[in-house]
Order: sequence, then C-alpha cells, then structure tokens
Amino acid sequence: MGSSGMSWDYDVDVVVAGSGNGGMSAAIAAAEGGARTLLVEIDSVTGGSSAMSGGGIAIGGATSYEDYLQLTHGMHDAPFSKAYFDGFLKYAAWLKQIGAAVSPCAPPALNLWIGSNPEAASEPQCREYFNSLETIFRSFSGELLLSLTVS
Repeated sequence: MGSSGMSWDYDVDVVVAGSGNGGMSAAIAAAEGGARTLLVEIDSVTGGSSAMSGGGIAIGGATSYEDYLQLTHGMHDAPFSKAYFDGFLKYAAWLKQIGAAVSPCAPPALNLWIGSNPEAASEPQCREYFNSLETIFRSFSGELLLSLTVS
C-alpha cells in the first residue's frame, strides 16, 4: 500500500502503452537499459497497426542521405530529415543487434523486411517479427500485458 492509500499490481519504472513497432521498441530499449518496464496492449496480440504494414521498415529505398533528399523532393526540414535518416540507420542496426527477426530488402536499399523471409506473405512475417520482439523484451525482464481493458 503506497503512502496515498492506493495499492498497485505492478511496481515499475516505465509504462509503455501500445505494442506496435514504436511501443515495442521503446519498451525493449527501456528494459535493455535496466528499467523495470511494463508494456500494455489492448489487443490479444502484439503488433498494432505495424503488424498490418505489409512487412517493410523503410526510408523509401534510399541508399544515402542524398538519395533520401531526392526521394523527398527537398520537402523536409534539412536538420530534421538528416536526423531521421541517421536515426533510421541506427535503429536498423539496433534491431539487428538485439536479434529481432528482420532481413535486408533487395540491395542496394537501406530498408528492412519484417521477418526472416522477404519472399513470404507479410502477415506471418510480421507475426515472426513481433514474436521475436516479445521474446527479446521478456529476456530483459519486461512485463507484457495483453487484452488490457480499463474499467
């Protein structure tokens, strides 16, 4: 029982709501960094709308920042687009480093395919990817709650 008279079912440092790609990544990063992390999801499976993405994590097929600028027709703020491009490269490397089920798209693009087989149907590939993220999250002692409802 806390000092406010409330009791809690979980004592954590970080709560992440939603288990799409962003939520799973944030939860894994927090847990990997040592935070006691709780990931909550309203659905009965992880993935959110990312699981319906068709299987790609992409920067438009760009192979360099200059390519990315051409693909975006210079419509992005330059410092923001550079941070986005560089961040994507770091994010892709991190996914590989933690052992997420990703595979490279056809060269020379710097894009990733969700799952281990870019030739297979996207839904099973997305499920493989999110299952791998769940396993990684739990390996860092993360707690996942599915089918969560608020009353």
